[in-house]
Amino acid sequence: MTVEPYGFDAHLALNVQRILKEESHLDAVADAAGGSYYIEALTDSLAREGWKLFQQTEAEGGYAKALESGTIARALAATRAAREKAYAGRRRARW
Repeated sequence: MTVEPYGFDAHLALNVQRILKEESHLDAVADAAGGSYYIEALTDSLAREGWKLFQQTEAEGGYAKALESGTIARALAATRAAREKAYAGRRRARW
C-alpha cells in the first residue's frame, strides 16, 4: 500500500505508511480487504452499474453513436452537476 502526499508534506505520507504497518499490521496480511463485506458489496455494485452502462451504450449502437448523439455528454454533465451540488452543500469533500 502506498500513501502519497496530496495537500500535505511528503514526510507525513511516509509516517502514515509507518503507522499502518506498525499498528495495523497491514504488511502481515496478503489482502487487507479480502473478505470484507463492504469492499465486496461495493465492488459488486460498481460492476453491476458498469455493466448496465455498457449494455445501454451497446443498445444505442455502440460508443461512437452514443458519443455522436450526445448521450455520453449528457450523462457526464448530470454527474458533474450532482457532484458540484454535493460539494456546494458540503455533503461531499473534494479529493
